[in-house]
Amino acid sequence: MDIYLGASISGMDVVKSLLSMPEYQNIPMIAVTSYSMGNERSEFLKGGCTHYLAKPFMKRELIELVESILM
Repeated sequence: MDIYLGASISGMDVVKSLLSMPEYQNIPMIAVTSYSMGNERSEFLKGGCTHYLAKPFMKRELIELVESILM
């Protein structure tokens, strides 16, 4: 989930909305964001994301993260 989606809604709003639906409560959600200073990572994880990936990232990092989630 990209955290910055634009002015009208944030990625965390979407995550919270999805997690309110029973069928999505056990779905892994990756926070993909350029917010990588301070405690943002822990805030995204507390907010419902199961994983975190800071931009910019290498293609291999994304592949490895998704593979680790699927295993």
